[in-house]
Amino acid sequence: MKKIKILALEGCTRCETLINQLNEAGVLHTVVHCNKNGAVCDEMERLTGTFTYPISVIIEKKPIEKNGFTVYKEISTIVYFANNYSSFTPTKKLADDRVAIQVLSLTDMYNILKQS
Repeated sequence: MKKIKILALEGCTRCETLINQLNEAGVLHTVVHCNKNGAVCDEMERLTGTFTYPISVIIEKKPIEKNGFTVYKEISTIVYFANNYSSFTPTKKLADDRVAIQVLSLTDMYNILKQS
């Protein structure tokens, strides 16, 4: 099962809109308030190079065969806003098997999360 985390700032209209859309669609998620959890948000900013919110993280456990046993590895997909159109790169691989997906609109982010 996938888990969705929304990293949000207080007073962020886009953050509130996304959270409301997910609630209305019945998409389960947790909200991490950056004002109270600065280290988590600072790390996402460092990884993605963006300071634009919301930032979403989709976490899933993938089964991996290892020495005849099935173990589960946690894989994260980070969905975030491109800083500008010229720097837009749809998907890139980050360290530790993380994938980053840039979006240009709140609708794009919502659609990715709704399909998760």
